Amino acid sequence: MLGFAAPLAAQSPTHSAIRFGIAYAAATPRGGFATFAEQPAGFSSWVTLPLARGARLGLRGEFSIFTIPESRVVVPADGLDDLTVTLRSTVGFTGAGPRITLPVGPLVLEASVMGGLTRVIADVAGQARAGAQRVSVSASESENVLGAKGSLDFYLPLVTGQGGAALAITTGLDWATSAEVGFVESGGLRVVDQSRLEVATGRAAATYTAWRLGLGLYF
Repeated sequence: MLGFAAPLAAQSPTHSAIRFGIAYAAATPRGGFATFAEQPAGFSSWVTLPLARGARLGLRGEFSIFTIPESRVVVPADGLDDLTVTLRSTVGFTGAGPRITLPVGPLVLEASVMGGLTRVIADVAGQARAGAQRVSVSASESENVLGAKGSLDFYLPLVTGQGGAALAITTGLDWATSAEVGFVESGGLRVVDQSRLEVATGRAAATYTAWRLGLGLYF
């Protein structure tokens, strides 16, 4: 059984460690993406592997997802009381690529570049009344496009156990972008035949910067 000792700053993990991480992430939309989203937040999870024992070079695989804050939009509809719809969207990234590590005292600095898929999902739903009758409308849109991400991570060990295993605080920065993808335009919603919701989309690259804070486990 692993026995964890008190924090040992001097026993920083080597650059050849296998690392797992999970972190809360807060993003800032950039470029055209900023017109469709306000301060997305979510989480990132990843694993990094050295190419060989003692190697600074390795591979990183990542999955991350951000939720765009929910918004409510009033949609005019003939024959219905004004319809208020709720718009929910998520932006996800799944990818892999090369990484390099550099021990700096008790810290480990890691940089990586990844390619993969960006997935955007939008769900729109609402209810209104047509006389005494309640009418529900909904629509869902999703799209996958090519994406890319660059990441910079810092690991600070909290406790180190037997065999070099360690638990660490990790923080980092991301820059991500993608091919143009469709986002629901709040002004492009309309109800057809009192039952069907038509959704108009605008297109932009899902470009954002993000800050992360979480925990890492490596050995």
